Amino acid sequence: MKEYLLKTGAKKDIREMSKLDMAKSMGLVSESEYGGYRAKNFSVLMFAETPNKFIPNAHVEIIREIDGTDKMESKRFDGPVWIQAKQVSKYFEDNIMASYTIREADKIEHKIIYNYPLTAFEELATNAILHKEYDTPEYVGIYIYKDRISFVNHNRPLPPVTIEALNRDRSFDRRQYLNKELKDMFFSLNLIESYGSGIRRAKDALLENGSPELKFYPDNEEDNYTNAVMGVNEEFLKEFNGSTTKETTKEKNSIQEQIVLLMKDNPSITAEQIANEIKEITADGVRYHIRNLKAHGVIKREGSTKSGKWIVLK
Repeated sequence: MKEYLLKTGAKKDIREMSKLDMAKSMGLVSESEYGGYRAKNFSVLMFAETPNKFIPNAHVEIIREIDGTDKMESKRFDGPVWIQAKQVSKYFEDNIMASYTIREADKIEHKIIYNYPLTAFEELATNAILHKEYDTPEYVGIYIYKDRISFVNHNRPLPPVTIEALNRDRSFDRRQYLNKELKDMFFSLNLIESYGSGIRRAKDALLENGSPELKFYPDNEEDNYTNAVMGVNEEFLKEFNGSTTKETTKEKNSIQEQIVLLMKDNPSITAEQIANEIKEITADGVRYHIRNLKAHGVIKREGSTKSGKWIVLK
């Protein structure tokens, strides 16, 4: 609760209250007919260390296809739902999102291609958490395949929003919320920018990245779930699968050589610092190349993310 109040700019006197007085001032508890106080459901979701103890499957699972196999691996995100939203986005940025620069020999400008834009993922993941019907004992599932990411909620949107409207329209000014208190708190934390704008932002990000259109399912009126599917950028998938041109491959290798040299000079260097040095690539692109270098045994990380260092092996 204190972390939330700090992030939302609450006055110091509120942050220094007792736990009960703080909860009462935020409307998180109600008086029980048997005496004492009862925590409201939304407060459990927002502030309980493990909401699953009280609300079954109040968590997110990312189920990911393992490259080169027919197996899937699962990563579970527990804790307060607003922290789940942050952790899921961070996991995507660190482990899934990738980009690289394409240079053409006869052109000065270059093009950065992302497999999936970060904004679209953040909006769709947060949207799934925010619009989940928590009375339903099913978790939010995010399924990551080679060519698409699927966000699954086991409930439909509230009218007047429909699956058909989600496919057709860009904004939803009259959108209803199952979890109004969560919506207001997510807004206070800047997890959502404005009410009803998340789908528009996701669609715009995909369009700007040259990705396929966002699709929503099911295509019938019977099944009680909502599935948002964003496809991988087809050009990225084509290049990533080894059909790169000679010029593009040369550029990619050159960047990896620069990354290794920078790590030799400064073993504590970060992805952001490398991007600032190279200029031709984003920090996300650097992370993509770092993953490749680690996979091929060129470098390894020793120590923690913040205080560790890079070891060049080859």
